[in-house]
Amino acid sequence: MVPVKLAFCQNDSPTQVTPQMLQTIKADIEKEVTALKQRKGKDKSADEIAFMADTFRIEQTFRKTTAIDYSTAGMREGTNVRREGYDKLLNIYYNKLLKLLKPADKIILVNAQRLWIAYRDNEAKLIYKLSEDEYSGGGTIQQLISAGDYAGLTERRAIEIFQYYDSVINK
Repeated sequence: MVPVKLAFCQNDSPTQVTPQMLQTIKADIEKEVTALKQRKGKDKSADEIAFMADTFRIEQTFRKTTAIDYSTAGMREGTNVRREGYDKLLNIYYNKLLKLLKPADKIILVNAQRLWIAYRDNEAKLIYKLSEDEYSGGGTIQQLISAGDYAGLTERRAIEIFQYYDSVINK
């Protein structure tokens, strides 16, 4: 009997996501958002539903685009788009929260956000420094890990800011 050797590999190559493909993906996601709102939106405020829908869009866009373009460049691009989506959400709810606060309390929020930005920027420097070959052993996967860690910083802050906002409007 001849021993059988098995090898697994992907049968196809990653495909760059075109603007037309992205448009189709986003249209499909909107259908999913509608269904999600019907399933999960019954006991939530309008802001909670909007935030849930926006985070769902960000995550689904990331998942669907990186399933098509799973090259290192494609996954890095998807991660950057994901971070940018959370950054937009962060800014939306930061500004909403800012409008709700008394003038003296706005100063606290502004200072906290400035300090968070300094933290984020320094943490990003550390993340990228530790991903260098000298510390990580190298490889293109390090770029993806670093991009994901950086995106995670922004995602967590967007969620925090939304939770602060939500706690104020839902006393």
